[in-house]
Amino acid sequence: MICKNCGNELQANDKFCRKCGSEVGIEYGSSKKEKMEIVKIIYRQNTNELNVLHNDNVLDTSSIKDMSIDKWLYPFYYNGLKWAGLYEELKLFVGCEKFILQFDSDENTFKLVQDALSNKPIKLVGTNNNVVITDCRQSPEHSLGIFL
Repeated sequence: MICKNCGNELQANDKFCRKCGSEVGIEYGSSKKEKMEIVKIIYRQNTNELNVLHNDNVLDTSSIKDMSIDKWLYPFYYNGLKWAGLYEELKLFVGCEKFILQFDSDENTFKLVQDALSNKPIKLVGTNNNVVITDCRQSPEHSLGIFL
């Protein structure tokens, strides 16, 4: 099966695409749902490496390249540099208010982004997702961790 939104190959039991977060079986751009743009961010905290991609475009992040993520998640003005914050900068970059943000980083950094963007009209999808399934039918309780 192939995701109708991004073309990613899906597993038989997938409810959501692991690449773009789209619901399986929902055709984006149809009358049922509006098509959402996809923005991909790759951030490596140890090196402050930041890559922001949309379609074939790359956002110029050279002005914030030496800053940690807690500095550029929110708006700031420092030494003549004006940064509108991650959401506002992405909104300008993509050209719309609603989009899917695929954020590839460690779990703690993902939580920072999740908190900063919690009231924004975007769908945030992480790539370091952990799922814990708890089986309550047996005693004692058993848990199974699945790492995606």
